Amino acid sequence: MKLTDYTDYTLRVLLYLAVRGDGTSKIKDIAQAYGISKNHLMKVVHQLGARGWIEAARRAQWRSASQRTDALLDHRRDCSTD
Repeated sequence: MKLTDYTDYTLRVLLYLAVRGDGTSKIKDIAQAYGISKNHLMKVVHQLGARGWIEAARRAQWRSASQRTDALLDHRRDCSTD
């Protein structure tokens, strides 16, 4: 299965934030961790925030909206055991 770059970046952001737990992250940090353009990630993060998957913690910092991300990871784990 081939993912679009947008989908790939979306999953990377969600996983990065999920691993951080309650901590916050900056787009710059995520971009550096994965070698992705900050401009591309800004679009992804904006959409994830608008849809409630992540939330703004402070100025330019984001964190996982834990219940939704946990549900996504649980679903992914369930699918991989089939």
